[in-house]
Amino acid sequence: MSRYRAAASHLGISLGVFIVLAAITLTFWYPGFFFELDGGWQGLRLLFCVDMVAGPLLTLIVYRAGKRGLAFDLSVIALFQSCCLALGLFVVYNERPLFLIYYDGHFYSSNAGAFTSYGVTPPDYRKFTDRSPAMVYVDLPNDPIEEADVQRIFYNDSVPLWTYSRLYAPLQPHLKDIVNEGTDIKRVRQWDKEKQLDDWLADHGGVADDYAFFPVRARYASMFLGVRKSDATIVGIVDIPIPAPTDSPG
Repeated sequence: MSRYRAAASHLGISLGVFIVLAAITLTFWYPGFFFELDGGWQGLRLLFCVDMVAGPLLTLIVYRAGKRGLAFDLSVIALFQSCCLALGLFVVYNERPLFLIYYDGHFYSSNAGAFTSYGVTPPDYRKFTDRSPAMVYVDLPNDPIEEADVQRIFYNDSVPLWTYSRLYAPLQPHLKDIVNEGTDIKRVRQWDKEKQLDDWLADHGGVADDYAFFPVRARYASMFLGVRKSDATIVGIVDIPIPAPTDSPG
């Protein structure tokens, strides 16, 4: 077998592994719009470089039919590739979003690092769902005095209130209430320099007034999230970049 056939065989095996890992990443770790907002694409590029480039390239370099110690060389390459791939998977898995949090007219897509950057222990998403990310709502106290006390404590500590997991409640029962808290459509239009909203409406149907639009803040992008008012269903993101506030997830 020539070195090119050996490298091609290694590439084929690596492609199969990459397809499986990509499916896991897209389905379980960065589902739906989280893939774009929270680094799913960056994670796949890391896995691609490790799996599809490093291993086959090393095989192409060292392979020579009849070479003494070839089996050992190929074993070392396989071990090196496996270790790098395991490290890449560890990074991608640990950077995955754990929560989509609604608070004060905004959604925050947050991984573990978003909490620890404020000195907060990441909460357990499994209290709300079997699979991350958990969609939650910050349920503030009904008493205005109690709410003000909570707000003041977190303001004094320079910690955003959306990190306070003791106030988390499942999002779905609250969606029908928050559809009236969306960003004013005129302001959405002002940010929509590329006329993305019209394309989004053409894809999903209806007119702008049929939806509520909320800023969604994440590590790699800040856009709008569209929620259908009639049935309080999260439809998807609108590719309209918005300024990120100082308390957005890191």
